Amino acid sequence: MFLDGDIIGLTHKDLDAMMEPMTGGKADMVLGIGECAATGTFESFEAITGERLVFRKDIEPMSRTWKRIGYGVEVMMNEAYKQKRVVPVRLPFVSVLIKFDKQDIPDAMISYVKEGRDMLTQIIRDQTDSVKPHARRIIKGVINYLQEAIS
Repeated sequence: MFLDGDIIGLTHKDLDAMMEPMTGGKADMVLGIGECAATGTFESFEAITGERLVFRKDIEPMSRTWKRIGYGVEVMMNEAYKQKRVVPVRLPFVSVLIKFDKQDIPDAMISYVKEGRDMLTQIIRDQTDSVKPHARRIIKGVINYLQEAIS
């Protein structure tokens, strides 16, 4: 189970709701979809949620690369599970603090830019296998530029 460290309102009922599709054999991954703390509505980027349930045997081989991926972990997991049974479970009373609730404005903005960089980098990495070598070199150049420009 993956849970964001700054989650608010999570109860045993939410955990039970997330577990049901897994224990019932209906899912390979469960996404816990909470409410966006800032807007009071369900997040428009549901697939980027940090609340997830997966089988250890399936996720362990991927875990070696997580440190270098940063915020791109959710994107990587989505790619790995795109042909599997992924079940979203609504968690209507659960939310996660946004960066502006935890940091001053400049630091929060830097955090959001880094998060976007990591996600974009992972999306590019996921697509590199399906392109020709010349395009792959260009994509690697873009990734390197993003890493240097934002760091």
